[in-house]
Amino acid sequence: MIGTEWRLAYVLPNFTLEPLATPRAQERGLGLETHDIAIVAAHDPRLAEIRAASSGANTLLSAFIDQFGMPYQPAALVVRDDASIRQYPWESAIVSYRTAVAMAVLLRATAHEISIGTGRGWLYSDAFQFHPTTVADNGIGLLTIAPSMASGNPRPDKHVAMPSPYLPLGPRPLLADAYLWRVLTREWERRYLLPGEDDVFGRALFRSLDVAYQASAAPLRHGGTMHEYGAILSNWVSAIEILVWPKDGHADEDRVLAFLRASQWWLDARLTSPTFPVVRRKKGKRRKEQMTPLEGVCAWLYRARNDFLHGNRVARRLFFPVTSAPAMSLMDFAPLIYYAVLAAYLAPRYPSYRTRSPDEDTGDELLEANTYEQAFLKLLGLREKITFVAT
Repeated sequence: MIGTEWRLAYVLPNFTLEPLATPRAQERGLGLETHDIAIVAAHDPRLAEIRAASSGANTLLSAFIDQFGMPYQPAALVVRDDASIRQYPWESAIVSYRTAVAMAVLLRATAHEISIGTGRGWLYSDAFQFHPTTVADNGIGLLTIAPSMASGNPRPDKHVAMPSPYLPLGPRPLLADAYLWRVLTREWERRYLLPGEDDVFGRALFRSLDVAYQASAAPLRHGGTMHEYGAILSNWVSAIEILVWPKDGHADEDRVLAFLRASQWWLDARLTSPTFPVVRRKKGKRRKEQMTPLEGVCAWLYRARNDFLHGNRVARRLFFPVTSAPAMSLMDFAPLIYYAVLAAYLAPRYPSYRTRSPDEDTGDELLEANTYEQAFLKLLGLREKITFVAT
């Protein structure tokens, strides 16, 4: 954009960002950016420069009102004008960055919401959806491109836009999982910045994140039927299998369970001991196997996915696998299972707090890993004996 180092790529209409209290929190809360791309608050100096240089950007950023007609200042995604992104147009790189940020925030928030009730509203990927209206290349006009319409306004005097009706709209900090943020930004830079490396590892990673992003969308858009939940769970399984897919052969339930068994990501012995009986159906036969709780819930996740996709009869209890915690559904478990697979996929290339040097600052990563474990234990009912529904 003429006259500025940064350009407005997209408006993120479904949240506003609040300043954080401490320098440490500010570093992790509003610092979710790389040298070339950033998600910024409305008061960020870069947006002020963009507003001053572009009447179209100023009109768009001033256009948002909430459901009660009150104006608010949404967050935005900005890109450095001379960014060294290897692909043009840049949409693929920008979307992948957005998705990486979203999953680093959403997975952390889900674990915090389950374990201690402090998800702060970051539970659904809809929060990170782009608004379909963008600024034209001349910095004056506005373009709206969506599946249902495409329109342009060369000289907009006034524009009105609103957030999604499925989400709470309140100022909150943008807090990401420390390990995922560290790793996913490095992978994004390695894959999308010049010279760029389009290898299997990065391709599978960002494809999986894309599917997980779809699985994280807010449910209840169609009345909350079991079929809607079944479609969401199917996406979680697909996101997992993309990461586990071998160089030869294919990914299936057995390979995913073996991957989880070998990774041993958790530290709590209650989550790593194969002491829980699970009944599985294979080739028309039922057999009992000893699994860890993580494997057991993952096996049930496959059962629900298969029954849904294959047109089998489904009942409500299919989504509630743990009799010792009957209120906890697969919708709660699925993001935690995905996190365990994702972290295990990344760990050989990007050591976690377990294997990094003792003098490195890994405190945040250790605390957050413990939060995931506590969330999983809470879903299981925190009981000495965990029992799974017989199938």
